[in-house]
Amino acid sequence: MKFLALIFVVYTAAKETLVNIEGVPTLKKWNKILEEHDVVVAGYSYCFFAKKSIAKLNDVKLDYAWLQMDKQKASSGKMYNFMKDNYGHGKINVFMNGEAAFTTELALNKVENDEIIAKYISGN
Repeated sequence: MKFLALIFVVYTAAKETLVNIEGVPTLKKWNKILEEHDVVVAGYSYCFFAKKSIAKLNDVKLDYAWLQMDKQKASSGKMYNFMKDNYGHGKINVFMNGEAAFTTELALNKVENDEIIAKYISGN
């Protein structure tokens, strides 16, 4: 079954979905987003690490949701502190299957494509 999932992942096009947190960020609101999407990128829209991480997800054709932290109603500082306080890194976090999976590693090409797919499949 995992092999079929791998084939499906490789042959479909990646789709981006923009997501938002209404008001002040809370774990309850954030967990709802994580439950609705298998892969979520939380980062600033202008951030090198966010853009490069997304490019890497596109390389492996994984659909993802993107929380653009600078586009939220809560200030960028509140979003940064929320991510930093809860996940240890405030600028970029990539979540897979409800858990923090990567920070800057994707953007810096420290993770091979097959490792990304394996991490994705292991949670499904």
